[in-house]
Amino acid sequence: MQNRYSITNGIVSMTVERKSTNEMFTVTFNEEDLEKVAEYDLWMVQKSHDSVYAVKSGTSNILLHRLIRDEASNKKVFAKDNIYFNCTRNNLYVKK
Repeated sequence: MQNRYSITNGIVSMTVERKSTNEMFTVTFNEEDLEKVAEYDLWMVQKSHDSVYAVKSGTSNILLHRLIRDEASNKKVFAKDNIYFNCTRNNLYVKK
């Protein structure tokens, strides 16, 4: 299923699927990041430990929250509210 986008007040909502269960989730991020996110055809849901993430389909190493923050692999990107489907810039922070 192709990701669908809608934009409200500068925030993009993207629908992503968890293939193993066919569940649908909504991921949000800033409109300024749409071009970067849309470069990848399809985003999926991946569960890891006690969190779920948006990842590029077919990989486990391109995580949406890391892509948005453009961080090198030696840094970690966290969500302030612990919800990694909220990939808005004000929710993400880097920890070295």
